[in-house]
Amino acid sequence: MQRLKRQQRILSLAFFCSFLILLLFLRLGYIQLFKGGKLTAEAVRQRAQTVILNHNRGDILDRNGISLLGGKEEKVLAVFPSLLGKGDEDAIKIIAGFVPQAATAGAPFIALHGVEPWEEEFFNNLPLPGLVVTKARSRYGPEALATHVTGHVGTADGKGKVGLELVFNRELAGPSPTTLAAIIDNKNNLVRGLGYRLWESKEAHRPYNLILTIDANIQKKVEEIMDTRIARGGVVVMDPHSGDILAMASRPNYLQVDLHRYLSGEEEYGDLLEAQPFINRAILSYPPGSVFKIVVAAAALETGKTWLGKRYYCPGFIQVGEKVFNCPHGPHGEVTLAQAFAHSCNSVFIELALELGKETIYSYAAAMGLGKETGIPLGNAEQGGEAGGMLPLPEEMTFLGDLALAAIGQGQVEATPLQVARLTSIIANGGYLVEPRLV
Repeated sequence: MQRLKRQQRILSLAFFCSFLILLLFLRLGYIQLFKGGKLTAEAVRQRAQTVILNHNRGDILDRNGISLLGGKEEKVLAVFPSLLGKGDEDAIKIIAGFVPQAATAGAPFIALHGVEPWEEEFFNNLPLPGLVVTKARSRYGPEALATHVTGHVGTADGKGKVGLELVFNRELAGPSPTTLAAIIDNKNNLVRGLGYRLWESKEAHRPYNLILTIDANIQKKVEEIMDTRIARGGVVVMDPHSGDILAMASRPNYLQVDLHRYLSGEEEYGDLLEAQPFINRAILSYPPGSVFKIVVAAAALETGKTWLGKRYYCPGFIQVGEKVFNCPHGPHGEVTLAQAFAHSCNSVFIELALELGKETIYSYAAAMGLGKETGIPLGNAEQGGEAGGMLPLPEEMTFLGDLALAAIGQGQVEATPLQVARLTSIIANGGYLVEPRLV
């Protein structure tokens, strides 16, 4: 009886061990058949030195499908410093003359962009295993337009840092970058049969391109004019009926393709950096000046306080309390409201504002879009995006002089060029406040 029980226990143990062995073989088979390729690739990646050729981001296009980034296909020289030591010493000295960084150990990097055919032949003929000339695509080029709108990505991580590149980083981002890899053994020698490999992956629906309302032809013309006439400032061209932004530019300008040079600390870019070229002045706020008289005129006409033919007298100044406000273009003498508007007469518009009162001026200015962001997708002020401007509340205009300053667009009043474009569109389209549209 005891013998029978012993045999049963042995048999049960044998079955259990057989079951475990079966599970082990099934697991090994699963790994071999279904995971083998992935595990092999991971093992290869652990023995690889890589350099990114392209982050594979989506393009930023104008309303007609023209790229605003100016990127292009080019050939680049990739350097793998750890492999250079395996080559000829004289050749190493030669390449160090072209690329000083090649003489120091470190991670692989792109040494030259836009390699010419004769340069490619020269590098290929050098007896050095750590040099590779290959195709790549530059994201930006010297012909890029609307750089303050599109923004730029980081040179290291390829992620959006400012502008549309930042706000739409997720949509523009590709599945993974295209990478040039050198597969090496534990002695830093290229593995035969593997050597250099191009790693890239594609996803059916990514990355997405971004289509803007900007017209590249209008944008180019605006930038050409600014380059000859405006050293510092912003310009916005907007369709007054649809709100489509057809052009937006800021000066001083910068080129994304030269970003690494600006940040290198080279003296030749000192003056440019001091002028703060990365600021988009088209969405930065300033005192609007006499443009604010549009608000005063609209409020006065709409409330029935005046009419275009009503006559006023401009002696060249107006006294408000103890403060005297001059009319720079006066005295105008006797003028109608229409003439006062045409001559930008301070005296008449301060008089009108005082008659209307600060509550009415504030109400009409807010209704015409001043004092708050328009909502275009360029990020908030902390991200280098749109400023909201300034519109003092009625209780903040404690003195009549505050209201007088507001009437001529000075004092506490500030507006962005984009807000001013929106304001003037109200006049052009017959009285409608449009929402600016960029994407």
